[in-house]
Amino acid sequence: MQQLPNAQATEIARQFKASPTVPQPTVTPNAAISDLALASSVGSDGSPGNTLRNVPANSSQTVYAMARISNIQSGQVVSAVWRNEDGGVIASVDQTPGASASPQWVSFPVQFGGALPRGTYSVAIFVGNDLLQSLAFQAT
Repeated sequence: MQQLPNAQATEIARQFKASPTVPQPTVTPNAAISDLALASSVGSDGSPGNTLRNVPANSSQTVYAMARISNIQSGQVVSAVWRNEDGGVIASVDQTPGASASPQWVSFPVQFGGALPRGTYSVAIFVGNDLLQSLAFQAT
């Protein structure tokens, strides 16, 4: 009777048959910051022109949060949120840089209009709702 050899062949084929390859999901790398600085100007290559340790209090000077970000996807909005020491938002700047896996400088200018009293402040960089990095600084 042929049923037993056919059943054995079917079972052997099932056990040793190469399973079809399942495509692996594409992994989209997350945006990441390698450098974050404050600057009073932007260099010709987009890097910080003059880095600052502190920000002049009560000045109307433009201050830039400069973030070197890699793995930016097309259409991603990168935001800088400036806060006072109580956590209150004093400024927010959005940028939509070009897509790039390579690191690129993104600048976030803010002008406090002479109304920045002495104290501790911070700037936080987000991609969408994801916090990438933050930096605390003093207004002196």
